[in-house]
Amino acid sequence: MKYHVLSVLLGITSFLILTPAGNTIPLYTMASANECSTCHIEPIGWANPDMSERRCTLDCIGCHVSNAGGGLRLADGQYFGKESLSMFGTRPSASADPEKYLQKGFPTKGAWDWTEGWRGWWPGKIKHTTIKERYGDISPKPKWDLGGDFRAAFLTQSGNPDSPFVFPMQADLYLLNESVRDLQFYVAVGGQGYKNTDTYTQDDPDLADYFAVKEVFLKYRWKYNTWIRFGRFVPRFGWRTPDHTAFTREGLGMNQNFQGTGFDIGYNPNYFYADASLYYTGLDWPGDRQPRGIASTVNVGYRHFGWNLGASFHFFDEDTALEDEGNGDGGIQTLTFGLNGSLNFNPYIYYGEIDVRMSSIPGLDGNEPTFGIYAHHEFNYTIMKGLFAKAKYDYSDKNISFEGDHAHRLSVGADIHPYTFLHFELLYRLGFNGVHPVPEFINADVSELLFISHVWF
Repeated sequence: MKYHVLSVLLGITSFLILTPAGNTIPLYTMASANECSTCHIEPIGWANPDMSERRCTLDCIGCHVSNAGGGLRLADGQYFGKESLSMFGTRPSASADPEKYLQKGFPTKGAWDWTEGWRGWWPGKIKHTTIKERYGDISPKPKWDLGGDFRAAFLTQSGNPDSPFVFPMQADLYLLNESVRDLQFYVAVGGQGYKNTDTYTQDDPDLADYFAVKEVFLKYRWKYNTWIRFGRFVPRFGWRTPDHTAFTREGLGMNQNFQGTGFDIGYNPNYFYADASLYYTGLDWPGDRQPRGIASTVNVGYRHFGWNLGASFHFFDEDTALEDEGNGDGGIQTLTFGLNGSLNFNPYIYYGEIDVRMSSIPGLDGNEPTFGIYAHHEFNYTIMKGLFAKAKYDYSDKNISFEGDHAHRLSVGADIHPYTFLHFELLYRLGFNGVHPVPEFINADVSELLFISHVWF
């Protein structure tokens, strides 16, 4: 019996084929509970909308067009990035007169904590979207919107004679049209970066191999933050941590290449949520690198200002009949179940995920399902505005019946937001591999130092 460690700590970003989707960081979804101005935009004085009309939720879709996070930021996401994330820079709230819309005796700060709950909010009488100066230069309801993410990385790896590496990670552009209220047409395209010593990379990629269509969809939003969406999109599953080499992402195939073409529907108000999707993978979209097949995901859970608990399900049936050879009987089927949760003890925030995957090949004589375990645990500490310290622990065991294929990884680092639109990530991580029974398969432990620069708009 192997010893499985499912504990604590942190990490970040990539060294395989690098095309991250500009993902939201789960930390920010929880930190928004400590930054009420993310949604309410102090000074308040505005009328609380009916519950059915509220868009606020402690989730990626509160700030991003894409339901799984990443990509173009909505007005609230832009506001959060400019007002709450950066150490320095112009704040949208600087455009508002703090006395103009407030009632006499109005509290100056609203917050939530474990001991006192809500404190400091009074409802006003004016709709917030009519107070344009509270958003600064951000349009609260644009018909057309454009955004982008650009990242570059520096990486050193112990034992690699070609180290260090300097390479582009991301160059994505986003376009949104909402000419009809709540009907969103969205496109996300970008370039794919390569680390040329990567054994998984093509030796001589063509120019077209650097281009990827990541998302193209049409989404309609109903009351209670309910939506239905058709097109190519990133499916939702567990925590979509921005480190796509996290074992809960890379090991499960839910990394930067995880996209599907189909539809999904969801319900995401304050604060129970549920959604489901059905989609094809591996179709002939530019940049698509997934096996062909049909898949489905289901997510359900409950969010609170101090905690979160959710469950995710994923089923994939590889369709070899879609390939040049094969009759459709040899495809792998996988069923993945995951639990995810978080705790918010401002300024300390924890989030984690544990997933179990069963894999099998139907119709293969003597084939027994295999089971794998994957885990991700991350702790964050807000040192000051724009500076987060973090620690992470990753664990994977691809087949619990097989010795030597498990791995641990410890990481420590920081997220730094010195100025509006500018973000740096610094990370040191140390990987430990299991002792494989066949000496030729032994992988040496690897230490890495990673630095990422990120510009967004």
